[in-house]
Amino acid sequence: MDIGIGTSLVNVNRFKSKKALKKVFTQKEISYCVSKIRPREHFAARFAGKSAVIKAFSGFNKKLSFSDIEIIHLKNNQPKVLVKSCSEFIINLSLSHEKEHALAFTTVIKR
Repeated sequence: MDIGIGTSLVNVNRFKSKKALKKVFTQKEISYCVSKIRPREHFAARFAGKSAVIKAFSGFNKKLSFSDIEIIHLKNNQPKVLVKSCSEFIINLSLSHEKEHALAFTTVIKR
């Protein structure tokens, strides 16, 4: 079994500018984050998540960009990662954020 691991720690203050958001996040991600009381923490968590996913896939010689990845939430509030052209992988993601920092940890398992 092949496994990739990725982690990322992000400063929430990086997400003050709304201009750059469309380059990194899908419209669904933007809508989700701006609906929250502290949207910058949610943007930072998603950015950390995407960065961790990119790192985890690097071990499989897959080059991904932020626009290839979308992080949605299931009804139980669990994050789910959608990646273009990577259906042969199982992706697990954990996100956490508090005031100034957001953290993501991911595992990618090739089926």
